[in-house]
Amino acid sequence: MFVFDLKRADIFKRVNWSKWPIFQWAKSIKQLFFVLCVIFLLLGLYEFLVTYSTESSNFGFGLIFFTLVVAFWYIEIFWHNLKHSSDVKDILKKGEENMASVLDFETARIASEAIRSARSRRLKNLSAAVYMERAITINPDLAIVFARIMIDLDTIRKSLIEEINRQEKGKFEWSFTDDFQNLFIDALKSATERKNNLIRTSDILGVFVSRDVFRKPLIDASLKPKDVKNLLFWLDNFRKEQEEKKKFWTMKNLLKTGSIAKDWAAGYTVLLDQFSVDVTNAMRKQGFREIFAHRSEVETMEAILARRERNNALIIGESGSSRRSMIQSLANRSAMGECAGDLNYRRVVLLDIPRILASNSNIKESEIILDKIFQEVVFAENIILVIDNLHNYIGDVSAQRLGAAEISGLISSYLDSPGFKLIGITTYDGLHSHIERNSQLLSLFEKVEVVEISEEETIKIIQDRALQLENKYKILIPWQSIRDTVTLSAKYIVNLPFPEKAMGLIDEAAIATAQKRKKVVLPSTLAELITSKTQIPVGEIKEEEKETLLNLESLIHQRIINQEEAVVNIAKAMRRARTEITIRKGPMGAFLFLGPTGVGKTETAKALAEIYFGSENKMIRLDMSEFQAIKDISRIIGSTEENGLLTTPEERSFFRSVAG
Repeated sequence: MFVFDLKRADIFKRVNWSKWPIFQWAKSIKQLFFVLCVIFLLLGLYEFLVTYSTESSNFGFGLIFFTLVVAFWYIEIFWHNLKHSSDVKDILKKGEENMASVLDFETARIASEAIRSARSRRLKNLSAAVYMERAITINPDLAIVFARIMIDLDTIRKSLIEEINRQEKGKFEWSFTDDFQNLFIDALKSATERKNNLIRTSDILGVFVSRDVFRKPLIDASLKPKDVKNLLFWLDNFRKEQEEKKKFWTMKNLLKTGSIAKDWAAGYTVLLDQFSVDVTNAMRKQGFREIFAHRSEVETMEAILARRERNNALIIGESGSSRRSMIQSLANRSAMGECAGDLNYRRVVLLDIPRILASNSNIKESEIILDKIFQEVVFAENIILVIDNLHNYIGDVSAQRLGAAEISGLISSYLDSPGFKLIGITTYDGLHSHIERNSQLLSLFEKVEVVEISEEETIKIIQDRALQLENKYKILIPWQSIRDTVTLSAKYIVNLPFPEKAMGLIDEAAIATAQKRKKVVLPSTLAELITSKTQIPVGEIKEEEKETLLNLESLIHQRIINQEEAVVNIAKAMRRARTEITIRKGPMGAFLFLGPTGVGKTETAKALAEIYFGSENKMIRLDMSEFQAIKDISRIIGSTEENGLLTTPEERSFFRSVAG
């Protein structure tokens, strides 16, 4: 049975009291009294220093205002800390429980205003439309939400009012329409899935966006209900983080600030500090921001480092796969005391070997400094050492690569020490070509393979990055641009992994927007950047291209006689691919032309290349009879010694046709 009695809910007291002036103005009055307190105390101090008199009334007024500051501070705390007697778990266990008892303050305040609105409009029942109309009107946070999805708030409000005007009139009977009941029941489920104790406005709006009133605005904004829900939950989590940061007295926030002389308990690391970057300290300056990528790999790495033996981890992954973020995540968790074993409260330090090599005239001097640094790490007993591009310092370096050196003999003597914990970072190519050749050294490491992160994880990273760019360039990055950053980079930037390619794209879009003195990073900006990088037409179809696509059959027939079925299928495939209504992955289209010599198979491919791709030179033609031996494979895909007939032109421009 659905029960919604706001008056019986504990939160109703706080909603009512919020209308009292003393609670409305408590924070402002407290700030005013604090300023007056400081002014009078400073005046009293000045008078004392000039006249040496202790009988000044300024000190008295200062103490009076200080007392008032404390009083209003307690009033503010009392109002903010009114407790709920129930949470969402109680509702799920007891079907008869009052639904209104699990609303947070803002949701309950909107419900109170919605009941008042239903009465003033002489509505017989309270509907979901009335509730949402009040939510949009009085909740300033929803204005931020709609700005980020580029939907006009007034349009939604007008649609809601039209729906309200169609409702049954009469005396308000404290009854609720079916859509109101379903709205809160679904919001309760949403809160439970997100492990919230109370129903928030984000839970309710996340459910309501699936209703008919939002259908057309969402389509016009190129959005789906899922997009709005993701945005709401992101903003909700961001708001929670900001609220947590204000509670400076909590253990987590105290750990973030660090303590005085804590490192004095460990050994001195003079040389290490000179030739390294303290990742822990760098993350502290950033407020130990949350790292979203590779959480399972970080846990595996922690388990390796926590061992007594063979406690060195080798992170293997391609450049740009966010391997460094694993180091940052470890630094965060160690500083917060969230690691396993004895890894807590250790310094994570990135050793700068190229700087050591550059500061010395020969490798022998560099080895002496490295040996002293490794001794400092063992003696300190609170260091987790990180070496990036470990393959540059292991194996054959006879080629005298810039910034490379052979240190495997030196480092091997330390790797089996329990007090020496090392994280090496390398690529698959570096592993196979250098590190694997030294099997004894490799046996002292435990490998952690880093795969490309998913699009869902990348979106979380881009959300965090978007906030930084907004603050830096004073721009707005709406949700559509965040989403398109991930989808476009996944589809068109194939030579880089996530999250690097997505972060690079959103950075370029922010810079381009700021240079044009615009305030919003639009999806069209992202499409233009992709087109400039790959020469592939992306985004809104321009008039010239539209004419080509619509008349593609007739344009091809200017060079090809008959072959109607083949031409029609080619044209349809091009139109589907350009309008992005196809579900296929890979090329825009793949066709097998069958027929005897001279019927126009090659000419059709040439015609398509010239008409749609811009030139016959945009067609890569391969005679497959030339590639029948295994040794011919390198001619197609390339090797270290020669370019590939297929891959090299594709690297220059993906917007091509291939005929073979």
